[in-house]
Amino acid sequence: MGKRVLPYRLLKTLNRWHSFCKNQNITHYLTYLLMKYIILLFPCLIFGQITPSLSYEQTQDISYFKKIKNRTSYFSYTTQEGITLSTGDTLVLANPSTNSSNGNAFIFENGSAQLDSKDQKSYEFIQYGKRLILRNNQFFSNQSPDAYPTNRLSGERVIIKEIVAIHRGSRKKPLAVYFVVGEQNNRSFGLYKHLTIADVENAISYGEISLLNGPLTRGEAIAKLKEAKELLDLEIISQEEYDETKSKLSEIIKQLFR
Repeated sequence: MGKRVLPYRLLKTLNRWHSFCKNQNITHYLTYLLMKYIILLFPCLIFGQITPSLSYEQTQDISYFKKIKNRTSYFSYTTQEGITLSTGDTLVLANPSTNSSNGNAFIFENGSAQLDSKDQKSYEFIQYGKRLILRNNQFFSNQSPDAYPTNRLSGERVIIKEIVAIHRGSRKKPLAVYFVVGEQNNRSFGLYKHLTIADVENAISYGEISLLNGPLTRGEAIAKLKEAKELLDLEIISQEEYDETKSKLSEIIKQLFR
């Protein structure tokens, strides 16, 4: 309650001033609007914890992360590979990194859920909904098998809606970064309006997400190299083409591995 006293009194005083100068020129009115919005934002800036940006280095720096509350929101995040991602940016869901499959997975067609009898590979770091559950002041993901989408979503474009930092345990533990994403055309993923990318660094490293028209991540480079090797074994590409591809991708893999 005490947090609201100062903004309330300021707004009350400001409204009196507005009544006094409402018949004056436009400058007074614009000044009134500006001051009103500043006062309304004041509690968020002082009592909330919304920070402009976060970097991977900060998530590992104890002098920084020990001051951060669970579920602190950010406008942008710079990954370990130096790629800056912001709310509103577009990501592409790539292929699941796990070999596990869910034979009873649900698929969503025409807005209805149907049981998929075929084995589908499931994502390891992408889950349906806002899968952030608070237990003993720590956040955990939902471990139900049905919470993980299958590779039917591969190639889907999504928009970053929220960037959230969560401790990997107590506040003495480093931060993990979660993205809440939505469908590009503001539709839903069947029964769910959002997906949660739990632990963005691992999702990138294992190639489960990629940037739209962005530079290749290490996980993507490794996946492309494996694909090229399979094409070589199938005699679809020549040894020379494979060697050229390997040379280009190896530079990316080694550079990001250092």
